[in-house]
Amino acid sequence: MPQSKSYHAPTLAWPWLLFALTVLARTSLAATRCYDNLGCYQSLTLHALPQEPVHLRTEYRISCRGHTNDAVVSATDSETVMKDKIEKSCFVVDLPVRIIIHGFRDSASASWVSRMRDAFLAKEDCNVIAVDWHHGAPFPYEQAVANSFLVATQVAHLIRHLELVHVSSKSQQNFLLFMT
Repeated sequence: MPQSKSYHAPTLAWPWLLFALTVLARTSLAATRCYDNLGCYQSLTLHALPQEPVHLRTEYRISCRGHTNDAVVSATDSETVMKDKIEKSCFVVDLPVRIIIHGFRDSASASWVSRMRDAFLAKEDCNVIAVDWHHGAPFPYEQAVANSFLVATQVAHLIRHLELVHVSSKSQQNFLLFMT
C-alpha cells in the first residue's frame, strides 16, 4: 500500500507570515494627523497620535540671573507675539541658553526643575528656558509619548526662532538641552 505524502510547511514560515500580515494590517490602519507648521504624525510609528497643540498648552518659561519673575511664552503664540514677549523678557542675546524639559507625569513647576534652573543661574550668567507641557504628559503613557514628539517639534521651532531673531552667533554655540 503506497504511503500518502503530505505537505508540511516549514516551521519558520508561520512566524514570518504572521509578522507580514501584522505589518500590512497596521499599515492599512495607520492614521495621520497634521498640524500647520509642526508637521504630520502617523499612528504607524506611534501607538497614539499627538493631541492638538492647544490641548498641550506648551509654555516656555524664561529665567535669567537677577530676575525673580519668569517670562512665559506660549508655543501657540504667533511669531510676532513670541518675538515681542521674548524681547520684553530678561533674555540676553549674548548669553548661553539652557533648556530644561520635564518628562512623563511631571511639569516645569516640579522642584527638580527649579533646582536645576537655580543651579544653572548660580554657575553662570545664562538664559534658562523651562519647557512646560504638563497638560500633555499625564496617563496614558502611550499618549504622553505621542505628545512628546509634538513637543520636541515645538522646541525645535523655538530654537530656530531664537537663532533667527534673538540669539547672537556667540551664544548659538551654547545651547544645552536637558530632558528627563
